[in-house]
Amino acid sequence: MGKNIFMLIVSGLGIIYLVIHFIGNIQKNDDTYINDDYKAQHQYDKYNKLDSIGEHILDLTDTSSAIQVGAWNNSVLKGEFLNLFPDFEEMKNYIKDRLRGKIIREKLIKKVNNVESKFIAGLIDDEEAKRELSTLK
Repeated sequence: MGKNIFMLIVSGLGIIYLVIHFIGNIQKNDDTYINDDYKAQHQYDKYNKLDSIGEHILDLTDTSSAIQVGAWNNSVLKGEFLNLFPDFEEMKNYIKDRLRGKIIREKLIKKVNNVESKFIAGLIDDEEAKRELSTLK
């Protein structure tokens, strides 16, 4: 009796996994079945592109400030950018090389300059500097 219940539970979990996985693939491949959560997770995907040398860039040219900030905050490039800390010059070069969009570039350069001056003056430590660099509004 115990083996039958165990097999029933395992079979049920397997069926649930297959159904969820199958529905996820349908949502990804068919626009009519995409739900709001899927749209929210992938709303900025169209701005991720490859440049002429094959590096990932964020092309936000001719988009609003809100879209630029949202795309940056949800981008993989943001993590790469934060890994460059505390090399502020390299961070500025990263912004110039990998981001397209005047508004986002200006905001990030201003943020880096502000954090750099505070960090060098000793007003903030490493963790506070990273926290400030990671929040962009």
